[in-house]
Amino acid sequence: MKVGDKIQVEIGEIDPKGKLSLVPVLEDGTTGSAE
Repeated sequence: MKVGDKIQVEIGEIDPKGKLSLVPVLEDGTTGSAE
């Protein structure tokens, strides 16, 4: 993956300040872990 690549993500969490935590969605439909 490099800058400019388009990927699909889903919102994992929204904190009280409104910050979004995005989780990548892999091509087979599973979500990748950001840990």
